[in-house]
This record gives sequence, structure tokens and C-alpha cells, in this order.
Amino acid sequence: MTPTAAVVAGQLLPPVPDQPATFTVGNAAAVRAVNQEGQGNTVQVTADGHFTINVLAGNVQLRVALKNALWSPDPTMAGSVWTLAAAETLALPTANDNPSLLQLLKKQAVISGTVLDEKDNPIANIPIRTWRMDAPEVATATSASNGAYSLNLVSGVWQIWAVPSDAEAYVSAESPQKVALLTPTATATQLLRVVTADVTVIGQVVDQNGLVVTPGPDGHIIPTYLDKDGIHWRQFANGAPIINGAFTLKLSSAEASHFRLHASFPNL
Repeated sequence: MTPTAAVVAGQLLPPVPDQPATFTVGNAAAVRAVNQEGQGNTVQVTADGHFTINVLAGNVQLRVALKNALWSPDPTMAGSVWTLAAAETLALPTANDNPSLLQLLKKQAVISGTVLDEKDNPIANIPIRTWRMDAPEVATATSASNGAYSLNLVSGVWQIWAVPSDAEAYVSAESPQKVALLTPTATATQLLRVVTADVTVIGQVVDQNGLVVTPGPDGHIIPTYLDKDGIHWRQFANGAPIINGAFTLKLSSAEASHFRLHASFPNL
């Protein structure tokens, strides 16, 4: 075993709207310090947010886990790296110093809307996925019985998408939609579309010699269809993975009567 050889210490601060909350019960939090190989330690923060973590010397990143679903780390933390020498103690910003990095944010911005099918019927139990374009953050929700959904987020530029699972009778009818939440309390309404998956294509991918292609797990079948302008071919939904040279792809005649299928192997 490799002994720890440095220390990272600091203090998480609760979001300004919720101060002077403590990191107890529903607000419990943990901080993990890891090196580039993923080795590291995790500690629970104290009630007032303090933490001390033993780490290996070298480059270190911090990750924060929060029990309160309406709290979020500052997005700059995910990309921050500190280089520690052996036996060094790194004292990160505290309330008496520059607290911005360890100042948590409250998810006060909201994207809400409804998931509808091709006949404008509200559709329940559809997973919704959103991710920030300007930071590594992801959030999910599920549409309710009336098709409605709501996501509490921090400000930023987001992409949002309805992503039915393989077990559901629907596929997404559109590409991810961009939504800008420009202030901490911004709100936006976004309609999301799905279509009935009434076509299933089962096939194999073969090479020029007719042999089944068995690439790595990132092989993917991408379906496209001719847009209403009669010129551009648009990607339909997210396609399907290629597993051991085979694929099962769900399509919808409500979206198009003709599709092109393209096999993509990014790592080949």
C-alpha cells in the first residue's frame, strides 16, 4: 500500500439563501479528494462544513456529494486541480478568506414543461435528462401522469432531452433543446416531444467480406430521415448500440416513412 503524504483542508459553505444552515441530517455532505488515477479518500464534513483529507502527493481534485438535492457545488470545482508536495498541507478557501470555490449554490432556477406525443397527448413516465453546456453538471426527472416535468437547476446554459428507455413504446422526436437560465432564479418552459415507436429494426453490421463486425462498446447505429425541406437528413433519436455486431433499433413511422442507417465506430 502507498501511504498518504499530504493533506487537503477547507470548509464548505451552505448556499447564501439557506445560511446559516448546518451540514447535518438532510444537509449532510461528503468531500472526496482523488488523484489522476482515481485514488483518494472521502470524509464527511463537520456540521459547520470543515473537512480534512489525507491524500497522495501530486495532482488532486475535489468532488462533493450532497444529500440536499437542491444544493450544488460551484461548477468551477470540477475542473480545479491542486498540486501537492509530500507532507504539504493545502488550506483551501474558508469563510475568512475567499469562499467562492467552496461556496455551494442553491438550485433556484427552473426548467419545466410537458412531454407530448405526435398527437399532442401528454405522456407519463418519460425520463428527462438535462446537462450544462458550460459546466459538467447533469440532472434528471421523469414526466408525471399529466406529462408535466420540472427540474430545479443552477443558472447556466443547459441542453434538455426526453429520453425514453428501451422498454417504453416511444422514442425521442427531436434533438436536445438548448435552454439558457441567465440568473440564479430564472425560469423557462420547454415542450418536449416523443413519438410512438411502431417500427423495430433488428440487424447485423458486416464488413466488405460479409463478416460480422465486433468493435468496442462505442459502436452505434445512427438513423437519419429526410427533413420536410426535402434537402437535409436529420438524425432521428439517439440510435442504438452495436453489441457483438448486432443491433436493435426502434423507429417511428409518425416521423418519417424512410430512414437511412449509419454505423459509427469512433474508436476504429
